[in-house]
Amino acid sequence: MIKKRKWMHEAFDILFVMILCFATLLSAMLIKGDSPLKIEYAIKPATFVLTFGAVMVYIGYVARESEKGLKAMVEKVYGQE
Repeated sequence: MIKKRKWMHEAFDILFVMILCFATLLSAMLIKGDSPLKIEYAIKPATFVLTFGAVMVYIGYVARESEKGLKAMVEKVYGQE
């Protein structure tokens, strides 16, 4: 029997991985060494909001389409013959 996961659990899983990736990349950018060529990164609020919105739209699309694909695959494999 296939259990249906609640969409909140799926959203949490997706967001957890995305936030973990973001934190890893951000921490790598913000590490400053003693080299004279160090670069300072500034995060602009407008760019952050735009990027966050785009990521949310993408996650919504991927979650919706992957569920449709999974249902079609399960129906094809386990459906009536």
